[in-house]
Amino acid sequence: MERHRKRALAPLLGALAIIMVAVVVLLLLVLQSKDVDMPGDDATPEQVVNVYLAALDAHDCEAC
Repeated sequence: MERHRKRALAPLLGALAIIMVAVVVLLLLVLQSKDVDMPGDDATPEQVVNVYLAALDAHDCEAC
């Protein structure tokens, strides 16, 4: 009886693993970084803060 349960559970665990991989891939695609333009030399302090906050939100590590 125990062996039958393990055989029935194996396809379900395989399907669950495939679904989890698909979710991780989708999350990585959604959360990928976006490039944010750096503020110009004549930018106000408020503009600089807004650009750095946008870079932080976009996961643009080069701009932070």
